[in-house]
Amino acid sequence: MANEKNLKKWKKGQSGNPKGRPRKLVSSVIAKLKDKGCEQVDKNAVKQVYQYLIGLTKDELTKMSNDSEVPMVFQVTAKSILSKSGFEIIETMLDRAHGKATQNTKLGTSEEGFSIKLIDARSSNTNNGRI
Repeated sequence: MANEKNLKKWKKGQSGNPKGRPRKLVSSVIAKLKDKGCEQVDKNAVKQVYQYLIGLTKDELTKMSNDSEVPMVFQVTAKSILSKSGFEIIETMLDRAHGKATQNTKLGTSEEGFSIKLIDARSSNTNNGRI
């Protein structure tokens, strides 16, 4: 329990916390970035980043991944493309930029029984299965 001798009484209308509640970390970082003139990146800009990076050569990606003047999203994505999981990264980028491929399923019946025809939108191959 606090010692009553150490307690200060506030005058009427005076705040015990004149600066107010401290800003949370994220909002204070955002405020500092806005003060510096940084702008928020929208989803179309991210899509364009992916589309440009997919078209670069290995040498261009290597140079970009090591360039400290390039925004971090370019550096990190370029390093990811050049890594062992580069194919998966490119596939994910294509999905994000152009949307995931859909798989259409046609159901039908025939005299021989029930059949399912699978159509993969990413390739021209079709699989016919019979149940």
